[in-house]
Amino acid sequence: MKEASSTSPHVALWDEAAQRLHDRFMERCPRIKDVVNYFRQLPDDDEHALQREAATLLLQQYYQLSPIHALEESFDVSTALVSALSREDDPDGASDEVGGVRSLELEHLLVLAKDSTGMRWFHKQGGLEFSPFVTLLRLHVKEHQNRQIRQLIADVLSVHGITSEPAERNTVSGLDALIASLLSVDDTVWAFVDECLSRASRQAVKYLDQLDELAAAVGADLTTLPLLYAVVLEQARHAFDHTEVAGREAVLVWASKFVTLLDGTREDDLVKRAAGTCIQDVLDSSHVSRDDLEETLLLVRQSEDSATQSVTAVPLANGLGHLPFNPPPAEPNDHPELFRWQQKDLDIVIEEGDADALILCLCSQHSNIRRQAVLQLRKLSQSLLTSDLEGWEQMYILFGELIETHENFGGEQDLPLPYLVGTFATRSLRVINDPTHFMYPKINTYMIKDPEWRVSKMPGYWLDNTILAVPDEDDAYWKEIQWVLEWLVDGLRTHSDAELLRRAACNVFERLMALSASPAASEKLVRMKVYELLYRAALVDATTLVTRTGCLAWLDLSDEHIGSALKKHVLERAESERVRHWAGVEVVAG
Repeated sequence: MKEASSTSPHVALWDEAAQRLHDRFMERCPRIKDVVNYFRQLPDDDEHALQREAATLLLQQYYQLSPIHALEESFDVSTALVSALSREDDPDGASDEVGGVRSLELEHLLVLAKDSTGMRWFHKQGGLEFSPFVTLLRLHVKEHQNRQIRQLIADVLSVHGITSEPAERNTVSGLDALIASLLSVDDTVWAFVDECLSRASRQAVKYLDQLDELAAAVGADLTTLPLLYAVVLEQARHAFDHTEVAGREAVLVWASKFVTLLDGTREDDLVKRAAGTCIQDVLDSSHVSRDDLEETLLLVRQSEDSATQSVTAVPLANGLGHLPFNPPPAEPNDHPELFRWQQKDLDIVIEEGDADALILCLCSQHSNIRRQAVLQLRKLSQSLLTSDLEGWEQMYILFGELIETHENFGGEQDLPLPYLVGTFATRSLRVINDPTHFMYPKINTYMIKDPEWRVSKMPGYWLDNTILAVPDEDDAYWKEIQWVLEWLVDGLRTHSDAELLRRAACNVFERLMALSASPAASEKLVRMKVYELLYRAALVDATTLVTRTGCLAWLDLSDEHIGSALKKHVLERAESERVRHWAGVEVVAG
């Protein structure tokens, strides 16, 4: 019809006919709300990768071909996007075939995120460590020549007024300075950057006023400086004045590096002059040289003739050598999930992880947070009684048993619930919302077994009912073991979790190390998870791990590279004198 209208003298008639055809077609299509609900109900695993890719492509077509109909439903794709980005960043990804489908899904989600009005870029969903934007930025730092992601990042920052593109093309920009400053930083710096970006998006007027105050102090117009610059100056000043700020030294070094790089993108000296009025002592103490950073700035700059898919990987320095594991997430300072769930529909609360974050508040080290979490979980349970959610009965039972377990475990001492229990509850919540899940029968059996969970026996129960039991599905034996392993790794975060595993009658560590020696055990799905469990345990109590589990001898017989690196990691964190006295000889790595 477009070709006919371009050659016809009656263009208006052709356009009217095209609009009528479009309207009739959309009348026969399912509403976008139904497509969104279908996508939310799809399990996020490799088995459903093809269906998820097709669903995201269909949603993308809605937004591109019929944006009016797409706007009928406010669709926040941040949770799905963060999950897809995390998979791309996973060094132990899926097979090439599944990975290709997952990459297509990520491409569709990126387009959706750009077009969706409901996308909350700077909002942490559920218990996620970083916001969707920072997660995307972390991926782009490793592939800083990917033009598609760079353009999306630039568009998001520009829409929110945080940075702006340079007036001339093919020149370095504030975004280049930001990416160059993040090439080799740890998680404390990423958390600091996440907070700065969140502040810039929420309090733009405040920081515009601060730029005006700086302009008056230096006697120049600073409207061309990015809003992020004012936020970094304020937060760097706060970090310098307060020694209790987490990762203070690394944060101050990054702030100095960012200011120096931003200064290198401009021909004037406004950045340096403005910074000198408020954080000159920070710049002096960090000893960051502009000359050393010029090459880095040119490295990340995307020229006009650079290849669209050119990728230059820059590994993040995490201090772990070549161990592909991350430390457990720390408890956040704020807990907005305690009340945020009340502003959403129940299905969104479950889908976007707000219920998961609320459950993990029972594991908080602060008693007032735990008390509020119990109260909010009771309210959430009561809301389920009047809802029409599918599977609300199982969710009601799960929340009731979790609260009962917390109250009996804490007792008069009001102890926090171990993260092993909290993460088990969050993972069980996902299972009971998917009746096709391979763990669905066993989770439901466990929930109707007792009115509360016997915390000390949980690891042993699930190892016995997976390793030594017949699976409910013919091909689900190793899947069930993998599910238990992922739960144990996720839950091992504090000393109480390590003690729970150590005191278990089934000898958790010894049994899992023996299991990994099975010829049928997958290198990626089983052995790597056992390695990661030992890595987490060493972070919590390496000395007990060495003296009670015999892990050093097992690591000597394991993979030459990762085994030796993990042994070194364990010994570096163990008390050398106790280990030497226990072994009777000096124990060294390698």
